[in-house]
Amino acid sequence: MTPQTNQRIQLAGVIAILVIAAVGGLVIWAMTHRARFPIAIDPPEPPLGPPPITRPTSRPHVSLTPYQRGPLEPHFGADRVWHLSISNVSGVRNLRRVVDKRVRMLIPTGDRGYIYGISRGTLTIHLAPIDDPDELKQKIDFGTITNVDPATRTISIAADREKFANP
Repeated sequence: MTPQTNQRIQLAGVIAILVIAAVGGLVIWAMTHRARFPIAIDPPEPPLGPPPITRPTSRPHVSLTPYQRGPLEPHFGADRVWHLSISNVSGVRNLRRVVDKRVRMLIPTGDRGYIYGISRGTLTIHLAPIDDPDELKQKIDFGTITNVDPATRTISIAADREKFANP
């Protein structure tokens, strides 16, 4: 190797080290100044059109957000989606099977959709289509109806655990 080649290699190494140090310094500066210069990330775009209505195939949701309730409302209409808030169900075995059977008893035929979740021992089922809420209330035989709120289309139920768990 010629002395010029050695000098060029050394110069390239020094430049590489300086570039790495500069990038590292920028990263450290950005991390320490993040509070003053927050990075805004746009939320993901929702999918076009309503997603298909299907039975849950995985574990129940821990909690439901309004977006998760949304797919029933465009498909069936907001006035045909009712919400059941069922307390005293913590510890019920095979909850998904029980919920599926209960929904089939409440809406026996036709196109139906439901989403459910459990939080702190209270099961919430969003189901549709409900054309006659009084008929729905008559079919609830697994507990005591404690409140009916037509404005939010919510029926609160204190479940009898034995009756609820054995549809």
